[in-house]
Amino acid sequence: MALLETEERIQELLARLDLPVEDTTTRDTLREALIRELGFEPSEYMLDKAWEGAQFTYENLAEAGIHSVIIEYPWGREVRYGVAGQPGLWGYESAKEWYQVYEATKP
Repeated sequence: MALLETEERIQELLARLDLPVEDTTTRDTLREALIRELGFEPSEYMLDKAWEGAQFTYENLAEAGIHSVIIEYPWGREVRYGVAGQPGLWGYESAKEWYQVYEATKP
């Protein structure tokens, strides 16, 4: 599995779990939340990726005005991203590009 796929899958998992920000303040609280939500203890690799993803989602993306949205279809769910001031919903790659634009234009 490519790294990009892994990042995107972790982002989707976190969006689907819709963990409160309080559950992502430390690695230990994130581990407890994942155990509670998934029903098993995550591996260290999964915890590392979830931690990175949580930091990116709840700190960086939120600061840039980007939020995740779960779309429910009859055949399943999809995570898309809304960007403040922009119409429509975007995919993970586009959300990362919007974030990079935000970073580049920060004072």
